[in-house]
Amino acid sequence: MKLAGLLLGVLVSLAACGDDDMMETDSGTTDTGDTTTDTGDTTTGGDGDGDGDGDGDGDGDGDGDGDGDGDALTFADDIQPLLEMRCASCHTSGSSGGLNISGDGGRTNLVGAASVGCAEQTRVVANNAAGSYLIAKLEGTQPSGCGGRMPAGRAALDPAEIQLIRDWINQGAD
Repeated sequence: MKLAGLLLGVLVSLAACGDDDMMETDSGTTDTGDTTTDTGDTTTGGDGDGDGDGDGDGDGDGDGDGDGDGDALTFADDIQPLLEMRCASCHTSGSSGGLNISGDGGRTNLVGAASVGCAEQTRVVANNAAGSYLIAKLEGTQPSGCGGRMPAGRAALDPAEIQLIRDWINQGAD
């Protein structure tokens, strides 16, 4: 669902740039047919991704999740299904690392919760994916002595799946 929204946003952006008479890119280059004039970047208050909405994801909708739909990610709709599919086989009773991600308690057991297996690590720090132990465990960058990459003994999550979790955390982990 999110991927379809992202692709639609890209296609709409490409279609908007299809004017043969004049096309401006993020670099400030204007194509008028026979001549090219570099007028410099005229974007003010930009966010580094060229869409000017300040969220850094490049889709122009301002929500930060990169899907182009303007909706913020939620645990129940976007994260819980992914965790149930990829992580619940070990993290349903709380016996694996003391983490139970099942049901409505999954978010409570993640956001602001201390890790059992690694001292002074918070599983999910709302608005701070880089400081969240969950991201470190999924990427295999956790501190020494804090176990291995998750999911243990199984294929790593795809970069897009990790990015979805990262985006949810950076949006406030609601």
